[in-house]
Amino acid sequence: MAVSKKQQQAVDRYISKHYDHIAIRVPKGERDRYKALAARLGVSVNQLFVQSVEQYISDHIDELGTLTETAEDSGKH
Repeated sequence: MAVSKKQQQAVDRYISKHYDHIAIRVPKGERDRYKALAARLGVSVNQLFVQSVEQYISDHIDELGTLTETAEDSGKH
C-alpha cells in the first residue's frame, strides 16, 4: 500500500522530533557488507551500528569514565 504525502510528512516530523541524525562514511563496498550482516542478524543497519556502539561503550566504560556530559554541556560542538 502506498503512503500518502501527508502520512510521510507526519512520519518525517515524528522522526525529526524524536531522533538525532548521525551520518557515517565507510569505504566502498563496506555498506553492502554491513547490510548483509544486519540482514543475517535480523536487524536494520541502524540497529547494528547502535548496538555495536553501545556494546563498545559498555566494554570500555572504565576507560571512558561517566558519559553523562554531552558536547553541549562541555561547550564542545
